[in-house]
Amino acid sequence: MKKPSTKKPTKRSAQAKKTKFSQVASFSSTTPNDFIVATLIISLLVNLFMVCLWVALQYTTQYDAYLSNFFFGR
Repeated sequence: MKKPSTKKPTKRSAQAKKTKFSQVASFSSTTPNDFIVATLIISLLVNLFMVCLWVALQYTTQYDAYLSNFFFGR
């Protein structure tokens, strides 16, 4: 006769429980993470705008006089 098998927690199921707990715990602290992600996105957009502006100024001479008057005008 076979002995009825009892399920013992294995390392895999213990890991699954640990993973589920860490996922639930991460939901409680999403506000600081959202703030960090939003700050990084804004920084990326500002840097992208600055690079596009710099490239446009490198290829055109149309705005040189306006910019020099803006920054160095009296």
